[in-house]
Amino acid sequence: MHDGCCAPELTQLEQSCVDLLRTAQAAENMDADGEMHDAFDIAYNGKCHHVDSKR
Repeated sequence: MHDGCCAPELTQLEQSCVDLLRTAQAAENMDADGEMHDAFDIAYNGKCHHVDSKR
């Protein structure tokens, strides 16, 4: 289990949302302040699991 698992303060955008913001030319703040993530958390059956997508 990961320490920050499923923390609500960690907002992540789906790729389709990122693409839409760029298409609408509204991605300036996202591109300037956003961070790339190479992992994510999944909550299932009352437990949170960390998935590292770099593997």
